[in-house]
Amino acid sequence: MNLEDSLGVVLFERYKTGVIPTPFCNSIIEQCQQVLYELDDIKHNANIYRGLEEGELKIGVGRASTGLICQNILPKFVAAYPKVQVSIIEGTPEELTLRLQQREFDFIIAGFGSYANVEQIKVSRLKSISLSIIVNNEHPVNKLPTVTWQDLLPYPIIGATKLSTSNPLYKLFEKLTNKTPSLPSVMCSDYQALKNIVLSSNAWLIAPTPIFEREIKEKQLTRIELSVKEMEIDLSVIELSKRQRSPMSEKFISLCEGFFCNENHNEVNN
Repeated sequence: MNLEDSLGVVLFERYKTGVIPTPFCNSIIEQCQQVLYELDDIKHNANIYRGLEEGELKIGVGRASTGLICQNILPKFVAAYPKVQVSIIEGTPEELTLRLQQREFDFIIAGFGSYANVEQIKVSRLKSISLSIIVNNEHPVNKLPTVTWQDLLPYPIIGATKLSTSNPLYKLFEKLTNKTPSLPSVMCSDYQALKNIVLSSNAWLIAPTPIFEREIKEKQLTRIELSVKEMEIDLSVIELSKRQRSPMSEKFISLCEGFFCNENHNEVNN
């Protein structure tokens, strides 16, 4: 017996050229989609119980966090579990949230601030990571005795992701320029490319502080000492609240926790 027979209603109008959903069908599509998601969760949990999910891991990553995860965590994971198929896909908070809800990701690693209003998620905080303003050593502002935000405004701002309207920096620039800003003027999640732009121009970059520690120590780049409220990424693991972690998710997240815990320990010792 098909679904139409079971419900006693017509779900699709059938024509030689194809089918068209009836008004009733359109009215229940959202409910049907939720049922399919719940069925997928049941299959997901059953596969975990049977040990069938050890070979694949799908992770969504915020653009500002991609470098941290791919440079520091992914190599360790691949070395430890070389037979696991790993997909790391970056995107905007809206894109990643939708794909998480559609069960395309096991979890997301990103700054939690952009996901604070998303329902039916659980969050495991990894670390608060400070953001820095980075310029090349020959940048004109380095010749000033004190650098202010106004001093930076004439130069292009570049970054890994677009600043949301709720971001403190966005609000600051809106106040300073008396207009709606479009930030950054260059957006690219490849930090190597961003570094090359900074080295070859007077652009300035907002980036997680750990990304360019080596270049700053080697005097290739300079960190400008400016601060703004909440200028940091609250790096977190974001998951669906009712979805159980797979064994490979546990192992990847454990590597993240171990890395950032050791990093915190090293900062205290230093």
